[in-house]
Amino acid sequence: MKYKAATKETAPVPLNLTGEQAPVLVTVHSVIVYRGPGSWKRDAYWDEYLVSLANRGGTPATLESVALADFTGTLSAPSDSPWVLEKQSRTREEQLKANTKDVLIQVGGGYVVLSAVMTGGLAVGGFAGGVLAMPVFVAGTIYSNVHHRHKIEDEFARRHLVLPALIPPGQTVQGSLFFRISPGPRQITFLMQQDGAYLKVIVDLTPLAGLHLRAKP
Repeated sequence: MKYKAATKETAPVPLNLTGEQAPVLVTVHSVIVYRGPGSWKRDAYWDEYLVSLANRGGTPATLESVALADFTGTLSAPSDSPWVLEKQSRTREEQLKANTKDVLIQVGGGYVVLSAVMTGGLAVGGFAGGVLAMPVFVAGTIYSNVHHRHKIEDEFARRHLVLPALIPPGQTVQGSLFFRISPGPRQITFLMQQDGAYLKVIVDLTPLAGLHLRAKP
């Protein structure tokens, strides 16, 4: 826990959801969740979206902002700090506990559902049953070994897609967008500017409708 890296490297579950607003194509290749396939930090309290943006036009495009909508329709923006994300996830957990009926806190529930969905082992709909499966937050996460903290920060920075992001003509930019834990994501919206005009690309996240959510037993 705390600032430790994951003990075993695994590959993230392929997703490859796309959205397009010519000349830009956006692909969400996979999502790495708490204790899920592809996790590189032990007990990471955030959702990591691995994305790429291909500019098929003849002029540069700039990705200015991204917004992720969860099952309640609440929007969140990506963060450039792992420790801010952990605090935001805790805050969101408390909000859901206060405002959502029958909230269930369970370690690792989300990624199990995700893995099963993407491999065809389980059909998951939307938010059925009103039960939320999110990780239990461990007190004292932020207070740990400084050396390991820096290692996590360095890896986060290496993976992180910094906004605004310039996408040269005919090229593809890729990286990770880190969001607070967002149950039942509905869609992710990319706002770009090109030739003085704005482009909005929306990727439908229906296959992730059961992420961090679990129906009542």
